[in-house]
Amino acid sequence: MALFHIYIGSTLSVCILMNNLQSGWTVQEELAAVNLAKYRKAQSDLDEAEERLAENAAELSSRARLKNVMSASTTRPGGGVCHLCFLSVHCSFISDI
Repeated sequence: MALFHIYIGSTLSVCILMNNLQSGWTVQEELAAVNLAKYRKAQSDLDEAEERLAENAAELSSRARLKNVMSASTTRPGGGVCHLCFLSVHCSFISDI
């Protein structure tokens, strides 16, 4: 009878231990899912910021090129802007225009 009580007691202890481990594992899985969602959100925000940065850089480059063309055409008589590279001062093609 004493062996039966030891067996039941140890089996119960193992069951309690397994339940504790299983609930701890569930908590860890939930934390991993939350952290993965945070990582994906941060990655998405970073991708969007990089896209905006590239768009802004392209727009600024276009504005600078246009400003350069506009200032070159007003400083030289007859325009003097190379239509191949949009430069006015250092272009080797400008003498042909």
